[in-house]
Amino acid sequence: MSAAGPTSPSARDPRVAQSMALGLALVVAAMLFALIGLVFCGVAAYLSLLPYLEPRWSALSVGGGALALALLVALIGRLIMKKSINRLVAWVKSSAVVAVAPYLLRFAAKHARLVGLASAAGAAFFAGRSKD
Repeated sequence: MSAAGPTSPSARDPRVAQSMALGLALVVAAMLFALIGLVFCGVAAYLSLLPYLEPRWSALSVGGGALALALLVALIGRLIMKKSINRLVAWVKSSAVVAVAPYLLRFAAKHARLVGLASAAGAAFFAGRSKD
């Protein structure tokens, strides 16, 4: 364990960091290709509406449709995130560690010597049991 905290898996194995970087690069490339595809679909929709509407109305309808789709996706994402956050909050509130932690901290603050003695005894016990 370093001074900054426990070492991450990527610090121990450079292949993990490389595979994560490759995965991220592929996701970014996929997003760029999807964006290019959406632009082409927008241009195709604009061109298909030109025989029926004036050019500015055609462009306005394609842009409005894209904004409506973006709003719909954002609302669905927000609902999903809200449900996830509510489940996470409920899980944390029902966690035994979160429920017991204030009482344990209050006990440790009141009985610091006893906690220190128990910690030292536990450390000595496990140090004596180790095979090294």
